[in-house]
Amino acid sequence: MLLLSLLIACGGERALPEPPPIEPGEVASAAATTLCSAATQAGLACAAAGPVAKLGEHKLELSATVSSYITMAPSSFGRGEEAQQFPGEIQLGVELALAVDGAPLLTVEQAHSASDGDLAVARATVLDELVQRWTVTHGSAVLDAVVGDTAAPVLDSLGMKTQASAQGDLFAWAGYPVLRGRGFDPKTASKMGASVQSMLDSLGPYTQGLSPDGLHTVQVLARLGGGGSPGPCGILPPVSMNPDVTTTIVPLAGQVLVDGVVSGDICSLSEPVAWALPPGSNALEWDQLFVIGPGSQVAAVEEPTE
Repeated sequence: MLLLSLLIACGGERALPEPPPIEPGEVASAAATTLCSAATQAGLACAAAGPVAKLGEHKLELSATVSSYITMAPSSFGRGEEAQQFPGEIQLGVELALAVDGAPLLTVEQAHSASDGDLAVARATVLDELVQRWTVTHGSAVLDAVVGDTAAPVLDSLGMKTQASAQGDLFAWAGYPVLRGRGFDPKTASKMGASVQSMLDSLGPYTQGLSPDGLHTVQVLARLGGGGSPGPCGILPPVSMNPDVTTTIVPLAGQVLVDGVVSGDICSLSEPVAWALPPGSNALEWDQLFVIGPGSQVAAVEEPTE
């Protein structure tokens, strides 16, 4: 009887209507709008219309595929004042593609979830947070590269100061790093400006031979620590002068993709990069996007006139 009473209590409330699924065009339009918001925050003129963001004379066009959309309705357990309330949740997975001036540049898979007692609120939140995260980690580098400003104003406006790095006749701009790992605070990524700069300045082995026409991407997918053999390109943590601290080799593995294709060996980045190191024996995953392209005179220092 007790179980039956609980089931009746759980089902006695009238459920709110479930919101409609998130459509691909909605994702693309939200991403374009968020791109322009980031550009405007950095002092750049940008206008969004549907899935297109216009930045000066350049057109950034988004397209999306919704790979997963899962809803879990709010629920309760128990009766009366002692009943426990559980918010609903929406899980969203998308594939977001970006073309610049008609040329495809990158395609990124993103997944996110949001909870609320009202699924309509959770729906709006999950879409907004997903495209904001994509803009910070990927769109920021694209915006800076399209403008060609070597001072990287968009990434700077997001709280990370870097300079575009010269790569022969081209320059490289960074997006915000994505760091994941047990015991690692994601907010630490905001302090990784020097580390990102060291990676920017070490991309030479991966950018040689790139066409000076249009934009290119370099993506670094690194895994540090986690135990096991250090492999061919283990790295050393910062050396401490404390005699009680023992310095050990941290395993480094991963891939470097140029325009989406695996290129070279991540070991070329093992020594010159100031890696963020995982705590203890935990593993740390580092996902970093760079956009390569021609610079402009936007950040050039003008000669004084007499």
